[in-house]
Amino acid sequence: MTDARDNPQAIRLRVLRRRIVLGTLAVLALFFAFWRAWELESRLFLEFLVGSVLLVVVMAVVGAAVALCIGWIRKRRDHG
Repeated sequence: MTDARDNPQAIRLRVLRRRIVLGTLAVLALFFAFWRAWELESRLFLEFLVGSVLLVVVMAVVGAAVALCIGWIRKRRDHG
């Protein structure tokens, strides 16, 4: 008998749910930061915010590339 944790569909749903929650939190954090920047009208804060957003984008791209490489390595290892 298989456990629910071993079910691939359950794993995919759990990962998808986690991504949705983290994505929603990230969007809310960015919205709040932009709202505060608009309210403060501080050029320095806007520059800091743009730099932070660029850093997050770069980190996301690097993270996606690493995840793809790990998946490719696992696929090659498991299938030959």
